Amino acid sequence: MAYDLIARVAALAAINAVRGSTIDLFTSLPQRTFDASVTTIASGGYSAAGTGAATYVTDSLANAALAATHPNLCKRSLDGRYWRLLPSAGEISVDQAGALGDPTGTGLVNDQVAIQAAVNYAAALSIRTVVFPQRNYALWVPTRTTTYWNWGTDGVGIAIPATLPAGDITLKGRGRFSRLGFYNKDGGSFQTNVQTIAADGNPWRGHGIYMDSPATDPGKEYRN
Repeated sequence: MAYDLIARVAALAAINAVRGSTIDLFTSLPQRTFDASVTTIASGGYSAAGTGAATYVTDSLANAALAATHPNLCKRSLDGRYWRLLPSAGEISVDQAGALGDPTGTGLVNDQVAIQAAVNYAAALSIRTVVFPQRNYALWVPTRTTTYWNWGTDGVGIAIPATLPAGDITLKGRGRFSRLGFYNKDGGSFQTNVQTIAADGNPWRGHGIYMDSPATDPGKEYRN
């Protein structure tokens, strides 16, 4: 009888450990506690089931500093450990950073923050490829704060950080029909709603993709 009870307790503990390695959504991770033996967890989605499913790991790279810099991709669970997004075959997707996609192609869903978060995380951890798994994404270009003549990463849709010595970052679409739609800061057309830069009064329509080269112009073949 005592042996049977011990066996049942052990079996229940094993089941709980297995259950502790999976979560429904990554956004629910801060409310979860995991068995000490669990070092990887799988999510069924980022903030909605089926979108942005991923694997996360707790290791020396997953710490408070990474979570503070990349909160979309590294969080602290209730037991005090930090978990970071684990690339798959050297790739991460923008959906794993919270992007929702723009299924209607009308620009109603702004994924700029999530897409930039994925790019920044990839650059910081030397991840070579950022994938756009859905056909359409909309990016509302943020407000420009620096002067018109100052080259910088504010007021742009996607800023590609200088990644040397880590290497290049590839933005990988779903296929030939992949589309990134760039809009002004309010989700409207660049043609009808132009920003006015407070710092100098100049108009600003916004950049789509800005590459911060660590050295020289990489050449036309890399910019196409």
